[in-house]
Amino acid sequence: MVFKRMDRVLSTASTVGAAMFRNPKQKYTSVAIQTENDRDNFLLNFPIPCKVKTDYRNKTCPDLLRKDNKEDKYTTALKCLGPWPSIFNKFNVTDSDMYINMVRNGVPVSQEVRDNYAEISKEFMKVRNYLNGLYSREYIQVKFGVLVDKILRDMETAWERYQRKIHKRKFRVYSTQDWVMSGILSAFGVHEHILAHGPQEEPNYNTLILVELWKKNGIPYVKFLYKPEEETQLDHKLMDLTGVIPGCDGKKKCSLKRFNNCCDNTRASKRTQKKLCAFPKPVTTNSSTMITHNSR
Repeated sequence: MVFKRMDRVLSTASTVGAAMFRNPKQKYTSVAIQTENDRDNFLLNFPIPCKVKTDYRNKTCPDLLRKDNKEDKYTTALKCLGPWPSIFNKFNVTDSDMYINMVRNGVPVSQEVRDNYAEISKEFMKVRNYLNGLYSREYIQVKFGVLVDKILRDMETAWERYQRKIHKRKFRVYSTQDWVMSGILSAFGVHEHILAHGPQEEPNYNTLILVELWKKNGIPYVKFLYKPEEETQLDHKLMDLTGVIPGCDGKKKCSLKRFNNCCDNTRASKRTQKKLCAFPKPVTTNSSTMITHNSR
């Protein structure tokens, strides 16, 4: 069976949804899937070219912007980050993603790759995080901020509708990729904490971020939980990261108000995102035109 890009996404989403709502009396439950055209989807896309991205790379690794640069982006970025990881004297950095996915999928690899898997994963994660902007709060804001803003606004809306007794869906589910998971965890200020207490690698398959809205004595509070492992064991426990969220002050129950104020420097409305990404317009006079920024 041959799938087009969107067909494959819809098929996967429908299968996952059916599994979530399994019924012993019904072998397969049809679940409605809502999609958006790429041009209308701001949750995972941001304007290109984007001034924040260009300025950041111009400041930290200008060779990435050179049109005559013949190197792959990973090699160029690693040279800028420095020092060069010794593991990539043994293995080509551009093969790292392939090795990581092969090991995670149980595909046979050489013993040398298995022996060095942890180091490959750690060093490749560093360069991927750089290229995805995780070392800059403003870059995180333009790349992941619209999705963060939606998550936070959805929590407020859910509480408001609950108070007004308006029927509303109980939860939302987003399925995405490892680098987006890293970006969202960084935006909520918990990514470094996770790395300090687990493997130095990008989020594994089947990892999960769970944001829950609760109430106690009529007061709303939020729980921020994370499942880092791929396979869920019987003694499985979620990582409770609520207290790590900025402004939650180490508490296991973070008030909705505090939670919604956690990420002002990493959330962004669509308008804010466009404003941050926009290059200054040319300034025109009667005699000449001055281009205030001309790099891509």
